[in-house]
Order: sequence, then C-alpha cells, then structure tokens
Amino acid sequence: DMGPRSAAALAERIKSGKVEGGFTPWDVYNKGWSMLNTAEIVSRACEELESAGWIRKEIVSPTTGRPKIKYHVNPKIFLQKHGE
Repeated sequence: DMGPRSAAALAERIKSGKVEGGFTPWDVYNKGWSMLNTAEIVSRACEELESAGWIRKEIVSPTTGRPKIKYHVNPKIFLQKHGE
C-alpha cells in the first residue's frame, strides 16, 4: 500500500516548503517526484494528510468548467518542534 509512504513523502515536501498552501493535486504530481507521480497516488496522500489535520480541502467552483480541488496547509504543522 503506497498510501502511508506517499503521504509521508508529501508531508516532507510541505514541511520543506516545496509544496505551498493553495495547491492542487495536479501541482504535486506534475513535478514528477517519486511516490507522488500519479493523480491517484497524490489524491490518496492528500486524503491521508487531510485526516491527519495537515491540510484542508476546498472545492473551488469556477463560473465555467469543472470544480477544482485545492488544499490549504495547516499553519500549525510548522510550529511543531522535533521531539514534542
């Protein structure tokens, strides 16, 4: 199961600032990172991080076209110190 490992890979990218708030799954898998290189894997990783409270899903409905999913990063994850 790639879920936990891809979620950990995404968490690492968020922590290091390579993925910023207001990102879409496409923004992530378009970078072609290992363990985050398909839409399905990235969606699963986002679901895992969302249930862990790392990110929050927003459905953006444009006036035309399909609704888009965006994720916002929880600022609290940057306040956690190692070892707490």
